[in-house]
Amino acid sequence: LQFLYFIGKMTRPPIIENIHNITKSSKSTTTRCCCEVSRPDSLIVIIGNEKGIVGRSTNGKVVGKAEIPGGTTCILSLGTTVWLGSGEGVVGRYLVNDDGITEVKKNKAHKGAVTCICTDGERSVLSSSESGDVLEWDADFVDKPPKEVLPPSASPITALAYSLNTLLLGSHSGHLKVIDTHTSQITTWTGHTSSVTCISVVLLEQIWSADNAGDVLIRCFSSGEVLKTLSLPVPVTSITLVGDKVWLWSSDRSLTLVSPLTFAASYPEPDFKKKSGTGIPVGVVQVAQADVRRVWTPSTDGSIGVWDVTSFGVGDVLKRTAEDGATFKRKAERLLGAAETLQEMAPLEEELKEERKRVAELEDTVKGLVAHCTQLQESVYEHEKANSGAQNIESLKAELAGCYEHTAVIETDCAHLSAELQESRQQVDSLRDEVATLRSEAAGDRAKYEAETAEFRRRLESVSSKEVECDRENTTLRKRVKFLEGIEEQAIEAQEIIEDIHKSYCSVKSASHCATETAHRASILSEESASRLRFVQETSSTATEYLQEELRCLTLVDTTLRHRLNETHLALQNANKRSG
Repeated sequence: LQFLYFIGKMTRPPIIENIHNITKSSKSTTTRCCCEVSRPDSLIVIIGNEKGIVGRSTNGKVVGKAEIPGGTTCILSLGTTVWLGSGEGVVGRYLVNDDGITEVKKNKAHKGAVTCICTDGERSVLSSSESGDVLEWDADFVDKPPKEVLPPSASPITALAYSLNTLLLGSHSGHLKVIDTHTSQITTWTGHTSSVTCISVVLLEQIWSADNAGDVLIRCFSSGEVLKTLSLPVPVTSITLVGDKVWLWSSDRSLTLVSPLTFAASYPEPDFKKKSGTGIPVGVVQVAQADVRRVWTPSTDGSIGVWDVTSFGVGDVLKRTAEDGATFKRKAERLLGAAETLQEMAPLEEELKEERKRVAELEDTVKGLVAHCTQLQESVYEHEKANSGAQNIESLKAELAGCYEHTAVIETDCAHLSAELQESRQQVDSLRDEVATLRSEAAGDRAKYEAETAEFRRRLESVSSKEVECDRENTTLRKRVKFLEGIEEQAIEAQEIIEDIHKSYCSVKSASHCATETAHRASILSEESASRLRFVQETSSTATEYLQEELRCLTLVDTTLRHRLNETHLALQNANKRSG
């Protein structure tokens, strides 16, 4: 859904119906901005203040709230998602659902406070700041970083609008920058003498911009030519198209109604200032209910004005693209032209009725003349038959000829009137058929647009819910990845321990092999010692004691070596158990 306009005529000036103080006036809470979120069964007004945002239904009930550091400076609704900017340069996204207001993502992207936020109608959101930069956000991908449209500059961006592939920027210096998003061509318009306060695109054909000096410039969208300059005594803070009038709210709480066609200005009832509270209106929220359109105007003092605007006409027109909008506009102009033509034909129908009466009277006159002629013929015939009075016969013949001439003239006039009457009837029937066709086409287009809008809202809600589910799944996956990374680190440590154990096993195995060789050598020495002992016993009995002492030493060495061999086998078994 790219554009939403209400086309119609006001039967009476807007009258402020009621003021609901649904947000208590407080020095610590000041309303700064507002927007509306349309749900299938309700409409929720999101109000931004210096603490955060508050969501309220049309009966004033609070449906949710959220606190934002630095407070909310600007706000935008995109389906059921609310985008907002804060005084600390944070751009946040919040989802409005049955559970209230849920935070989706917050990014600290701007160096200065966020001043404006808008959408291009193609799933992108643009934000500007006091540092003079402009960023473009992807509304479909939460974690995608923003794209820089304009770098920071010395002049802060104070107003922002988008329409038909064109980005409009109002700066503190009073200049308007026009950026073609396809070609990236930048054009600078001058005309304001002070800081630009707001920009609005009206009926896709006009650009309305206001400044702190109270001037409102109305330009042609395609050429940039200034069509009209309105000078008000105080600055205009809000420009909104409501019905067939543009509402201009001023900083002194005055309201000016301007026609975008004739640029004629009008004013509501004189005492509306008393009824509209003490604060300055920060925006306009339109709520359509059948033929009655209610307009909400939240003010800086926390109060909300509810206006009753009764309208009639074509109704709400939903245009998916600029081409469809232009087509519908042409059809609406044709329909209005046909309606005006029918209104112009109303006097002609009265004339046709009078002509019908005249034709009927002439027909009666003709019938009377024909009867009179018949009587004259009979009289002439009788006079000729009776041969009485030639002079009377001639006079009767002259009178009969005059009656014939008068009858021929009347018949000619009747034929002309009948032809004109038939032509007029054909024109009226053609106009009626054309109007009926246009009305049926308009009804079909309206039903089509309403069906497409409902389908779009359903898909948007589905995408928003899927986006929340994807965020949850991403969080779960991140936790799993961290867990797996910890397990991988533990596996690396275990691998290092196993390598150390393997090295210990190899050293123990080598020591065991050395101990086995030492035991083998000890057994060989023992056998040699025994043979020497036998030799010594046979050779000399005097060396017996000496050999016995040597044998005890060798036995002690053998015992020690066997003990070490056992310890080596035990260490080898323990190493095998650890490696296992």
